[in-house]
Amino acid sequence: MSEHEHHHHEHGSIDSPEKLKALLHHMYHHNEEHTEELHAIVHALEDQGSPDLAAKVSQAIDEYTKGNKLLDETLKELP
Repeated sequence: MSEHEHHHHEHGSIDSPEKLKALLHHMYHHNEEHTEELHAIVHALEDQGSPDLAAKVSQAIDEYTKGNKLLDETLKELP
């Protein structure tokens, strides 16, 4: 798994449209990184003989992808 750190943001710190857009952009790319990591997990589970678990993680990837599509749409609609 990745060794990057998670930095969580306080809701009160989003005090401008620029910060909001920057945070959404960050979250979009952050989720893409997690999706890449999840693909590696799917392959590892398959290699370890756990296709049912690999299928569950594949479903999680689908959900990440759906969520990221919504984030992308939001970013495109922001002024």
